[in-house]
Amino acid sequence: MADVSDGGPVPVLRAVLRLWDDLRNGVDAELLGQRLDQTAMRAVGGHLETGDGQLCAPSELRRQLVDWLRPRKPAARGSAAAADFGAFLVSWGLSIDPEWVEHWRATGSPRCVEPDPHLARAVGWGDDRPARAGVLHHVYLDGVELFPDRAAGKLVDAAVERLLNATASWGEPKHSRLEHDMRQWLREAVGKMGLFDTSASSAAGPAATREVTRLAVTMATGAALGSYASVQLDVSSQADEAVRAVAAAVLPHWCDPPELHELRRLCLDYDILAGQHGEGPDDDLGVGFADFRAVFRTFASKARDFRDFRGVRGDPERHPVEADPVAFRRLAVLLDLAVADVRDNSSAIPRRVETEIAELVRQAGELLERQRDTSEMLELQRILRGRAPTGGDRRQRSHSTLTYLERLLTDLSTDRRQGRAVPSRSDRPAGWRDVNKLVTSVNSYLKDGHEPPEQILKRLAADMPAAVTALTSSQGGGGELDLDPAEARWRLLVGAGDALAKRPDVYESVIVGGSFAELGWVVANEHAPAPMRLRMEQVQVALRGSVNGRIKDDLSGVVARILRARPLADSKHANFDVAQRAAHESVAYGTRALRDVMASPERTVHRIVAALTGLQLSLLQAGGVFVRSAETELIVPMGRRRTAAQRQRHAEYIRDLATTSYTYINLAVARLYDIEGVVRAGLLRRDELNYPNTAAASTAAMAMRTLMLWATMQLSCPDKVADDVRKLVPSIPEQFRQMLTLEHLGRLNFADMTRIAIHYAFLSNDLSHPAAGAKKVHPDTPPHLGSGAARLDLAACGRYLVDNGFDTGILDVLEVEVVRNTLNETSGGRFDEWCAGYVNPKRRTPTRFRRGDVSHVATRLWDSTVGW
Repeated sequence: MADVSDGGPVPVLRAVLRLWDDLRNGVDAELLGQRLDQTAMRAVGGHLETGDGQLCAPSELRRQLVDWLRPRKPAARGSAAAADFGAFLVSWGLSIDPEWVEHWRATGSPRCVEPDPHLARAVGWGDDRPARAGVLHHVYLDGVELFPDRAAGKLVDAAVERLLNATASWGEPKHSRLEHDMRQWLREAVGKMGLFDTSASSAAGPAATREVTRLAVTMATGAALGSYASVQLDVSSQADEAVRAVAAAVLPHWCDPPELHELRRLCLDYDILAGQHGEGPDDDLGVGFADFRAVFRTFASKARDFRDFRGVRGDPERHPVEADPVAFRRLAVLLDLAVADVRDNSSAIPRRVETEIAELVRQAGELLERQRDTSEMLELQRILRGRAPTGGDRRQRSHSTLTYLERLLTDLSTDRRQGRAVPSRSDRPAGWRDVNKLVTSVNSYLKDGHEPPEQILKRLAADMPAAVTALTSSQGGGGELDLDPAEARWRLLVGAGDALAKRPDVYESVIVGGSFAELGWVVANEHAPAPMRLRMEQVQVALRGSVNGRIKDDLSGVVARILRARPLADSKHANFDVAQRAAHESVAYGTRALRDVMASPERTVHRIVAALTGLQLSLLQAGGVFVRSAETELIVPMGRRRTAAQRQRHAEYIRDLATTSYTYINLAVARLYDIEGVVRAGLLRRDELNYPNTAAASTAAMAMRTLMLWATMQLSCPDKVADDVRKLVPSIPEQFRQMLTLEHLGRLNFADMTRIAIHYAFLSNDLSHPAAGAKKVHPDTPPHLGSGAARLDLAACGRYLVDNGFDTGILDVLEVEVVRNTLNETSGGRFDEWCAGYVNPKRRTPTRFRRGDVSHVATRLWDSTVGW
């Protein structure tokens, strides 16, 4: 036993902590013996070495140190003594307990709290301690081995073996070391994967269990490593900068490993697309070049939000071998600790293994569900475009040229089942005095809490449609608005949402819900995504759960409009993962709502058309979400230093986004045709549709915008469809001329058409004016878009955008080289010449936004579809 009379326990254990601090800071193990006094070495050497003379692994050393330092009389959890001891452990890298980390930060985040007060109370000092000394050395992982598919993967495999108790013989019950019975996390649809099935009869169970568990352990380790990097690395320390750079390169391989993407791809089931034969588009749908395989692939790809890993900065493209070897050793210590914590399923780690598994299973279930929703949408599309059957009687023969929808609506009208319109906004705006009174009533309802929600709903049903018209068009009169218009809109939205959530079963909820959706569409441009999601979610959930059967069919169109507004705020702030899911959910609900209303015994013309317009607007918004996703990918400077394979995958992903957008917009055009058919047949007047009068222009602009982006990406990164791309591009001029004849066009529409004209000129290598030969144009059409000129004046187009404060879209800020090359080739070199001489101060610029716990790249998009 070592003689401690010359030092005593306090200085000896202080020396041990210094040794640990050296290890954490990457000091070469060979130098440690020269820096420690012999007393400390004799006292604790046996604990620092393994049986073969090597230095203990950091995870084991950490455990031993914590055991040594634990006070003789543990303080009660939450006491000041416990918090001080916890802060002490955090400062030396021996704990990441969130409560103690917070206390450590509150005390000024000292680098290393002085150990003496805590060492004096330590229990790890005793006569049974070995005193064997030897040569200190530790085999750290090399920098290139810090990835889960290299040597560090052996640590992951060992953790999986322990968690699954894999040493038990085949056929014997295997009790997982994970805390919970994993069956409770599994959805029924995904349970067939055989996860955590311990029966000997399940041949697929163990393999699936091991693979999914390994993926979960990898991702949990990434979260733990990121947490260590956040807590242990000093952002003001120059010495820690190299470690942060290595962490930035290593963490993505743990937090977002390739196996995760492979799991998502394995969940794709193209057999669901029963109507698609071969590899090309589905012409049977009547939607040209709709490729739902690309839609499915976007489901399997997690949309980017461009957030940084927490607490880690640096260049993620910097190759690890370029960094300081000491930085590798320091990160290796943290990685070893992270794996040890995950292996022990510690409660202190940010993401536990069972939580990661539950998330993986949830993602798989959601992916399968979204594909099934798409199948329902395709089936409805086939039904709607199907022709009415012919028969023997005169009524059936008169229907022989009608589609199924036209026949259904005609029969309902003939049977006097017209129903009644439920307005969400008024043709005449309210005066500002009336708006003030309504907002005051809502504020009183929210503040006092005495007025029943059904009472305020009656007031809102009577006055809110006109107030919404005034607040969204700035056409109110008769006095002045007491509040800023944006604040008035927000308060009205919050009050209406609260009342709807509490009483969704009264008839007034139909009118107020529609007005809520109209107002939410504008307010989503003015507020951060999180509060908008909260308001929209509570209302749509309440309305969908309404038990009032008399208004159930009326609520279908209302809910569809609310869901249509839900992705807007996230899309505006480039949180595309949330926005894409919300957009698809909106389309899926709109599809089911229209199908159910058409089959309802209480169906009427108005109810079906309300659901039809709700679906059309949802499809239009979904197309907008995906086209903005693709365009943001194209303008973010992030691909040139990557490998050729990475650049190829990036381009393919953008192509799938563009194809998905084009597919949704094609369906939106089909539904717009159905809506126009209702008016043409005289079934409803246009003012009875409860449908935005700008929707036709928005749909027309998006049809051209998505077609050209789809064509550009197909030519840049072709797949099976690319051979037919050039057949569709010449259709742009005819669509352009038709859009100029629409009644409701404004400055935003003309700016969009200007960008379309410029893009078309480069894509087709044709400077012929797309409006040439038009017999009718909107009276407010600017000269550069009019039909008088035979050739398009690119300079005049640019001046119009600059003079009116509009950006030029993606054309002057493209960052993906293969797309720039495509436009230069298709334009015969004209694109590069134009870029060199064109200057627009209003360039579309990626900007970082922070919303809650997520950092996003967002883009200011002037888009007539969403009215920005």
